[in-house]
Amino acid sequence: MSYRHAIHSKNLVAIVYLLVALAMHFQAPIRLPEHVSVQLVVVKKREGILQTAVVTKELTSTTEMMMGRFERDAFDTLLDHAPDKLNVVKTSLITFVNKHLNKLNLEVTELESQVGGINC
Repeated sequence: MSYRHAIHSKNLVAIVYLLVALAMHFQAPIRLPEHVSVQLVVVKKREGILQTAVVTKELTSTTEMMMGRFERDAFDTLLDHAPDKLNVVKTSLITFVNKHLNKLNLEVTELESQVGGINC
């Protein structure tokens, strides 16, 4: 079963897994506990007989591994050393994005509200 199907069928473990992944990806200002896992009892019926298995799914690992994915990038350096240049970068980024979005008859006018995941 795919995660998308599991989420649509209201599989609680798949939904929690998605929420943890989103929190890590967007660097949510929360501290996730380390080494959280869940044990699932999987029941299958084969030839009229119920077969069970216990499967362990890891939701979080160590803090270093979870946060290690988010290394500082050029935008972090820009904010640290030349915050006055941020508006120039924003304008250039909007121009670049609109150049490609115009092909789809779309346009961005404000990065903060229209482009997800950017906190300027």
